[in-house]
Amino acid sequence: MKISVEQTPKQKLSQYVIDHVDAVSIVHLPGIHLSNTIATIQKIRRQNQFINIIPHIAARNLKNKKELYDNCDLFQSLGIKNILLIGGSNPTGNCYGDVRGVYEDIIKKEYDFKLLCGVYPQHETPKQVFINKYDKFSRGITQICLNLHLINKFDSRTIVGVPSNCSASELLKFIKLCGITRTVREALPNISGLKYLSHSGFNTAKFISKLDGDRDIHIFNFGNLEKTIKNINKSN
Repeated sequence: MKISVEQTPKQKLSQYVIDHVDAVSIVHLPGIHLSNTIATIQKIRRQNQFINIIPHIAARNLKNKKELYDNCDLFQSLGIKNILLIGGSNPTGNCYGDVRGVYEDIIKKEYDFKLLCGVYPQHETPKQVFINKYDKFSRGITQICLNLHLINKFDSRTIVGVPSNCSASELLKFIKLCGITRTVREALPNISGLKYLSHSGFNTAKFISKLDGDRDIHIFNFGNLEKTIKNINKSN
């Protein structure tokens, strides 16, 4: 099992986390220029020069193509091998409306990146992801989904996104932010995952122990990240 974790450009992960995970992904937030990711990459490299760093590019957060190309040039010069492409939480974009345009422009420039995509188990089947996404993207990361039955339908090419050992309120806040509680159809499949919540927070280690096979996981940083990694290490 390989573990990736995420951080915003302004956050700093503890040395323990950096030294006990395989990859760090850097979130591309609305209103934040992609160039902010560059300084974060350099800081992480000073903590651990060998760790895999995965910048996010949120299509609708980009102001123009120059922002995309300038920073992809810098990513390449810094030895970045993987990039996660997502649409972003903004409903509209100044330059790109969705991931497809960004994907096509990156391919056009012939950058040497492996591109990852978001996978949405609540409304995508493994077959749909295989046909529509994995013909272009090397791997995918599931967005927040607490239904093990849905997650276990996907094979090892899909990295499983799981919450950190956060409180119930933090988990609910993120679920709402992702929009998966807007409809009953999307909210109901996650109810089964609530049994992994207790006064100590979400039991990430127990949740991932129920995954089929040896799965790579991505931990959404909702708080208590170091505690989460330590608990996973204890359980393995």
